[in-house]
Amino acid sequence: LSEYVAKQRKFIPVYPKENEIAVDGDVSDWENYYEIEAKRIKSYVASEIDATLHLRYTYDEENFYLLAVSKDDIWCPGTGGQYWSYDCLQLGFSKFSEPFSSNRREYGVSYDRDADAPYLTHPDKCNAAITRVDNITTYEMAFSWKEIFGEKPDDFLFTVIAGDNDGNGRLYCVELSNG
Repeated sequence: LSEYVAKQRKFIPVYPKENEIAVDGDVSDWENYYEIEAKRIKSYVASEIDATLHLRYTYDEENFYLLAVSKDDIWCPGTGGQYWSYDCLQLGFSKFSEPFSSNRREYGVSYDRDADAPYLTHPDKCNAAITRVDNITTYEMAFSWKEIFGEKPDDFLFTVIAGDNDGNGRLYCVELSNG
C-alpha cells in the first residue's frame, strides 16, 4: 500500500477510531490500525539513508490521531523554533476542496532537548507524546478538527515527513507524499 501511494499519489482511507487512544507514548492501543511505510526520500545533501517512517492514523468526531514511528540510528533532538533542522515530524493538512500547496495548515513536532519535553509549533491545536527507545522514536499525536479546520471535514488531505539530522545538519526527510 505505501509503495502504491508513494508512486501513484493516490488517496489513503482514514478509518474511524475503533477503541480509545490515549496520547501517552504507549502504542498498545494502536494494534488494530493499518500501518503504512512512507518511502519517498527528499535529500538535502548526499548521505546514506538510514531512517524509516511508519504511520498509523484514525479519527473520531473531535480529533485526527496519528502514530508515527521513525527508526533512525542517531537521534538528534533540537530546541524550540529550530525544530525543523533536527529530527522531527512536519505535517500538512488541507481541505479536499482547497489546493494543497497554497492552503495547507502546517504543524511541527519534535523533542526539545532543553525543555526535556515535546515541542509543538501549535500547542493549542495538537497534543503529543514522544518516546525514544534504542533507535526508535515514537510520536503519538491528536490534532483537534476544530483547531485545524473549524469543524470535522468530510474529507481532507494530509502529508507527513520525518526529518533526519545525525548531528551535522538536516540530511534528508522521509515523506509520505510530495509536499
